[in-house]
Amino acid sequence: MRVNPIFEITSTLFLFLLLTSLSAGAMRAEKVSIRVAAAADLTDAFKEVAELFTRRTGCKIELIFGASGQLTQQIEHGAPYDVFASASNSYIQQLTSKKLTISDTDKIYAIGSLVVWIPAESKLSIKKISDLNSESIYHISIANPQHAPYGKAAVEALKKAGIYTAITPKLVYGENVRQAFQFAQTGNAEAAIVSASMGSGKGKKLPIPVNLYRPIEQSVAVLCSTRHEKEARSFTKFLQSVEGKSVLKRYSFRFPPEKKQKISR
Repeated sequence: MRVNPIFEITSTLFLFLLLTSLSAGAMRAEKVSIRVAAAADLTDAFKEVAELFTRRTGCKIELIFGASGQLTQQIEHGAPYDVFASASNSYIQQLTSKKLTISDTDKIYAIGSLVVWIPAESKLSIKKISDLNSESIYHISIANPQHAPYGKAAVEALKKAGIYTAITPKLVYGENVRQAFQFAQTGNAEAAIVSASMGSGKGKKLPIPVNLYRPIEQSVAVLCSTRHEKEARSFTKFLQSVEGKSVLKRYSFRFPPEKKQKISR
């Protein structure tokens, strides 16, 4: 039986379009996206890290920033995150104790530090932390110490410097360290005590001596709720790679000393 040429061409075209559609669908299905909950001090640095990671792997990163304590509460209540990068190791340990993290992925990836930040156009001169007690300063913004590690460290530094009681009436609290920084940027505070990573933009900053507060150990872990464990693990490893560390270093993060391997004899 002779097949109509038009029917044959139409059938071939239909088959081609069907296969193309299925192939495109399969390619779309292969693209994985993971959600990374991260401390607010990481906002600028993690945007760069995520972009680099996506370029290298094709895996997209959705970043959710906030105070570490608030993000921890969200995770405890079932928030569908794949990775949590906290500004404090204590919050990761809290989640690990509740079996909400994949324990072997828990790593301290960076050490944060505090600075006093004032706008570039400010006429204030702050040469030491005690200068915050100046009559020219009416408002000092810090992150809420109840759930933000940098806010907690700021309070600790002010107490050790012996000026906490005197300047308490001046303190203005942001929900997280990013918001505290914005208060000073917008003129709602004359100065801010924030992470050094926040103070990397325009402005004058005074590093606060590290002996005034305990080390801010920032930790990361893959969460048990992840549906993309392979990609989540890959992101945490990339964060600790030479390439990932080079980005963090530019934002004033330091790193814990690497553990020396024992030489077997």
